[in-house]
Amino acid sequence: MAVSAPPPHQYMKVLRKMSSKIIAVLPIDELLPYMVDKLSNSLLSHLNTINTSREDKVKYLLDNVEEGIKVGDTHQFDVLLQVMEEYAIRVNHNEVMKLIEDVRSLLVCDNDDDDVVTMPTPEGTDECSADNVRSQPTSVPMATVETQTTDDTDAVVPQNWTRGTKLMNDGYHKVFLCHDTNTGRHLMVKEICVSDNMNRDVQRIQTEIEQLKKLQHDHIVTYIGTTYRDRVICVFMTYTPGCTLRQQLRERGPVSEETARKYTRQLLEGVSYLHNNDILHGGITSRNIMIGSDGDVQLAEYGLYGPLQPINTTRERWGADDFWCYVAPELIKGERVLVKLKADIWSIGCTTMEMLTGHPPYHDYNLMAGIFKVVTEPMVIDLPPQCSDHAKDFLQSCFIHEIQDRPTASKLLEHHFV
Repeated sequence: MAVSAPPPHQYMKVLRKMSSKIIAVLPIDELLPYMVDKLSNSLLSHLNTINTSREDKVKYLLDNVEEGIKVGDTHQFDVLLQVMEEYAIRVNHNEVMKLIEDVRSLLVCDNDDDDVVTMPTPEGTDECSADNVRSQPTSVPMATVETQTTDDTDAVVPQNWTRGTKLMNDGYHKVFLCHDTNTGRHLMVKEICVSDNMNRDVQRIQTEIEQLKKLQHDHIVTYIGTTYRDRVICVFMTYTPGCTLRQQLRERGPVSEETARKYTRQLLEGVSYLHNNDILHGGITSRNIMIGSDGDVQLAEYGLYGPLQPINTTRERWGADDFWCYVAPELIKGERVLVKLKADIWSIGCTTMEMLTGHPPYHDYNLMAGIFKVVTEPMVIDLPPQCSDHAKDFLQSCFIHEIQDRPTASKLLEHHFV
């Protein structure tokens, strides 16, 4: 049986049935940092300041969730599940993860709609909107989905799935945690909105993903396959529990040089593998570098920027967040260099600098002033005083403006820094 959005009365039924287990298990104080910007400030403030037991805090939170459900608002329940899932995956909390699976199983067990697949999208919001980041479930007719799969059970595109926490945002597309409701797997899904002038590219994109699925390396995420419906391509990838490099730097600050060496070497190994297969990443930032719970690096979203980000649309992405801080000067100048792999080397330098300083180059400049400096001036490498000369020399090698003189990823793997 397929999965559709449960009605409010089903949420209420599940909440009342599972509340005692949630109260017994939920580590509310540890979850509070994950709730920032997801629940109301007044609720978070109360939970942070009240001097009471853990159980009473959870009861207070569930009471607020129940009040919302009574008036038909299930958003807080969905957010609570998102937060629990993000926390459980990050710290490998099996008890909380089991609780989430039990709750979700109950939410769908009474659903009798047979021809739908869950693809959460905010009500009243265009699913291609840049602001579409909530996880309010809606239903999508199964009959309109075209699926590409393989014979490997672990590499099969999910038929019924729900979208969870946002994991990455490259300024143009978003990547979410994906829960396969049939198998219990956790994957990543990148949602790509196809504009009218890109309709002819859909088959080409799906064909490329089928080729990219063959790539296997310890330091790149593995592609699983795609679905396409209503001008939205969903690209499914393997997921390793952990966080993005951006999240780690924002939460803990710059890493040690020893850690930066490790991350950079693994990043170079992954990029060297891609380049040896004539694949340009084209958008390396700290947002699409995953740090697993084992401390190892995996690079995501490779190979898609050629067909998905033609040169005339790349410019639109520079103003989104700080994506432009990582872009090589030859791309900014509009040169058609998608076949020139060394643009990735510049981005690796920017990411390594961010590891050591906490910020990418020129992060404190506005868009136009920043890209002007990238194109016209040598990169200023301002590292903390404890950083070695090897670190500075490595970055100088990455930031060579002349493409022919910029080293390859394979060459940089021989550098003393890594």
